[in-house]
Amino acid sequence: MVMHRNQGDFAMAIEPTRWTSADAEVLDTETASLLRAHLLPVVERAGNWPELRRGMAEKGFRLVFEGDELVICDAISGKTVCSMGFLGHSVASLTARFGRARVLLPCNGRRRPALDG
Repeated sequence: MVMHRNQGDFAMAIEPTRWTSADAEVLDTETASLLRAHLLPVVERAGNWPELRRGMAEKGFRLVFEGDELVICDAISGKTVCSMGFLGHSVASLTARFGRARVLLPCNGRRRPALDG
């Protein structure tokens, strides 16, 4: 796993997804801009955690926690694309907007905790 930190936010890619390529360790500038344009309207329209989760799902993504970061995963591959902080929306800012998130914990230890709603 490759992690790059930039001002407290991170983007990481484990394997290629629709948003990364086989030779890319992180999102390139153009792809990051396209991803922001694709997902920011969802974040801005959402009035609560369930609406955010549903909006992301409609765009082909899941929101899961990796440690204390809320990350965006490709819904098909399950691979991490970037953090919500990378898009400019930290867990703290989303919690201030929506309240504390309800999290589904995996019972088998194999999946990452995901948002409920």
